[in-house]
Amino acid sequence: MEEKTKAKRCYLASISEIDEYLGHIIDYLKIHQLYDDAVIIFTTDHGDHLGSRGLFCKNFCAADQVYNIP
Repeated sequence: MEEKTKAKRCYLASISEIDEYLGHIIDYLKIHQLYDDAVIIFTTDHGDHLGSRGLFCKNFCAADQVYNIP
């Protein structure tokens, strides 16, 4: 499998895993009647190249893909 495709699949798998665990947290909050008063905040460090510019990790160069977080 091409390295770029493998990197993207791993990245998407990690997002799916985060989504699954977030679902567990939301379920817990709802079961314990805490959901309506809860605030869920998402934060991040910085992005990943995912094959852009031929790079796959985070810290090789200062590029929008790494440092521009919407």
